[in-house]
Amino acid sequence: MDIGLGIQSKRKVLIVDDSRALREGLALLLGSEYQIASASTAEEALERIESFDPDVMLLDLRLPGMDGEELLHRVASNRPTVRVVVITGTAGPDAGARLCRQGARDFLQKPFGLGLLRERLEEVLRD
Repeated sequence: MDIGLGIQSKRKVLIVDDSRALREGLALLLGSEYQIASASTAEEALERIESFDPDVMLLDLRLPGMDGEELLHRVASNRPTVRVVVITGTAGPDAGARLCRQGARDFLQKPFGLGLLRERLEEVLRD
């Protein structure tokens, strides 16, 4: 994204997961390439979406309170410019197609490699 002086600003990624270790680990691994914000609940994620305006949200399905699928539905309905990549270890084999029909741009089953995550982020950002 060009901000007017030929300077490229970093794309923004919001990491939404109840695991602090995963949020911090992904932030550390992706922080040199992207601006990072994180949230541990869906309600916190909705606040971050308003204040941070992410390009991509990495979303776990199992969250305390409102679950990730409800958050996906809200984001897809109200903020369709935020691309959602679901990252979960709890969904079944048919979950990817179902979640993409609900508005996710991609689906990664945990555990996944950093190379695959980077590849998928770049793919959804090209859309």
